[in-house]
Amino acid sequence: AGKETTKSVKGVLFNTILQTKGIHQKDLFAVRLVAGDGYQIEVPSEVLNTRDIIIAYEMDGQPLEEKAKPFRAIIPNERAMYWVRNLESIEILQGTQEADVKRIIFMETAFKKLPHEDYTYYESTDKAVKNSDILKEYEVDDSAPTVAFLASDGLEKNETMEVFQNSYLKVTGDETPLFLSPDMPKGMHIKNIFSFTAFDTAFVSLESAAVCCDTGIVGEVEGVSLKSIADKLNNFSKEGPYVLTGLDGYQVEVDHETFINAIISKTSEGGFKIKTNDNKTSVKDILMIEVK
Repeated sequence: AGKETTKSVKGVLFNTILQTKGIHQKDLFAVRLVAGDGYQIEVPSEVLNTRDIIIAYEMDGQPLEEKAKPFRAIIPNERAMYWVRNLESIEILQGTQEADVKRIIFMETAFKKLPHEDYTYYESTDKAVKNSDILKEYEVDDSAPTVAFLASDGLEKNETMEVFQNSYLKVTGDETPLFLSPDMPKGMHIKNIFSFTAFDTAFVSLESAAVCCDTGIVGEVEGVSLKSIADKLNNFSKEGPYVLTGLDGYQVEVDHETFINAIISKTSEGGFKIKTNDNKTSVKDILMIEVK
């Protein structure tokens, strides 16, 4: 939410411990901080290269409170999600090359094909879909080690595939799409998701895209720029051609120039359609974009 808090902490630098084994923090691909209650978070190389990780045992001149003992991870000038209480272990992760995104699937359309369950979140009962159903329906390779999330406010976070498969996406109500699970610490929830990516497939929320992406105009219609969506994803093809697929199976192929000038707009029925500047292509209930 942008709130800043200043704390005085005492502890040992994680890098000092690593150096006793001849390792430097900046040489690591990533680490995962794991708490005793099951909370876990991956710290990427971008943070490891620029920040200290303090394994703290005192805060503001006092021993840690009981629920935070024995240690608390502190990463100055980073979001509170990295300040892991009740730190149980730090796992060193090996580097893996991220695959280029070759397929974009739009959540709002895709979820129409999936069973929905009632999900009580605080005092509200909303609808949610199982992440395992998403992977199965759209044949996503579940051997990917992690699933990468990007929220509409810019938050980037990775979760293990195991955690993802055993969780849900809440698709109605506030702060949707919302990654959550009854067995997951609430600090691991991710709200207002723009995208989540496994291997070469990215699922994108068009409702969130309307918040964080640029807009464009085709004719007299305004919508979200396809180019702006693609630019937020990892190495999505800058060449094409692209195959656009609707929920009903209708397909059309467009070249790169047509693609970057196209928009996705909301229909009066509540769905989403693609319009191109040649006024020849319009795909209702857009489901998927694939690099041919």
